[in-house]
Amino acid sequence: MQLDDAERRCLLNTGILFLDIQRIKPYWAAIRQYLQDTQPDERVWTLFKVQDIANHQLANYILSVAFNPQSQGE
Repeated sequence: MQLDDAERRCLLNTGILFLDIQRIKPYWAAIRQYLQDTQPDERVWTLFKVQDIANHQLANYILSVAFNPQSQGE
C-alpha cells in the first residue's frame, strides 16, 4: 500500500492517518500478517480500529507511524 501525497502530508504532520475500510480492504491480509509477525516494540507502524460508541460499529482505522524525524534525510 502506498500513500498518496495528501495522506503522506497528513501522516507527517500529525503522526496518524484515518483510513476507511475500503482503503484498507485490498491490503488487509498483508497488514494482518505484518502485525502478527512483528513484535509491537519492533513495528514501524501500527493500525488501530475505531468504533462508533453509539452503535459499536467499526467506523474506520487509524494508521499510526513511529518515525525519527532526524533520520528523514537518510
